[in-house]
Amino acid sequence: MPVKMAVWRIESGRARALSPSELHDEAELETMLEADISLLGLPTDLLVITRQALTEYAGRIDLLCIDAEGDLWLIEIKKTRTPRDVVAQALDYAYWIAELERDRVIDLYTSYQLGLIKQAERAAHLPCSRMRSPTRSTPTCPTP
Repeated sequence: MPVKMAVWRIESGRARALSPSELHDEAELETMLEADISLLGLPTDLLVITRQALTEYAGRIDLLCIDAEGDLWLIEIKKTRTPRDVVAQALDYAYWIAELERDRVIDLYTSYQLGLIKQAERAAHLPCSRMRSPTRSTPTCPTP
């Protein structure tokens, strides 16, 4: 049975319900959490180590994080109702994580960071014809 929740904004001492919006897919939420993992509201600060890490079980972990104590956190995102096989998937991933050695965790983080750097470099080299101003319909080029 789905649970319906409302989110409220308090302005000038009055509560106002915010309009619901739909997530189009799991990747959209995953991207939001990757950018700001604190959205989960967990009682500890986490650092995202990697996204979509391939495990030995041929599955991909959505987000793998680490806390200040060195404990690893598995974040698996599902947009719709979670069936039993998803619980089994999470248990497989948890087993894989429990067996990770320190050097492998470092390798995962290093690869993830290098991927982010490459993405930023590609974005910085977009040709001007692909960049558009929000107020103009013609392409614009940044000036150095």
